[in-house]
Amino acid sequence: MSALPRTVARCDTYLDVLARLVEQEGEAGVAYLPLYHRLLRERAEAEAEETALDALRSRRRPAAAR
Repeated sequence: MSALPRTVARCDTYLDVLARLVEQEGEAGVAYLPLYHRLLRERAEAEAEETALDALRSRRRPAAAR
């Protein structure tokens, strides 16, 4: 089984799910903080990758179209 690609949208979805879990758990929701921080890092990395890919793709357009 291959891993799902990391995307900003997928990270945002997981952050939304995590927020609901924290709300349900009340004080015990603090246990989810490491996962929250991991998801924020993953989201930032995914955003940087998507930005880089967009920049590279834009370089493939003919110079007249830029």
